Amino acid sequence: QDPGNSLPSPCIPHGYDQVAQWLLKQGGISREQLAMVSVLMSRQAARHPNALTRRAHSLDEVLKSRRIAPATNLLECARRADGGAAI
Repeated sequence: QDPGNSLPSPCIPHGYDQVAQWLLKQGGISREQLAMVSVLMSRQAARHPNALTRRAHSLDEVLKSRRIAPATNLLECARRADGGAAI
């Protein structure tokens, strides 16, 4: 929950979206390059036997998924799950 109510709901994706919008405005990075982060992470997850989703997403799927915030689509958002750590 956003204590100052400065971000629309859902506040976590909108917080990340502020950074994404800043990167896009600065230039040097495209919307497609931002979406490729999700594509690459889904490819890595598809190789893990305990992944929540074992299917890689294409760039087209990520870019055409439902918009959650101005520069962030659904497939770019983290799923709700318990976090993990490595030692």
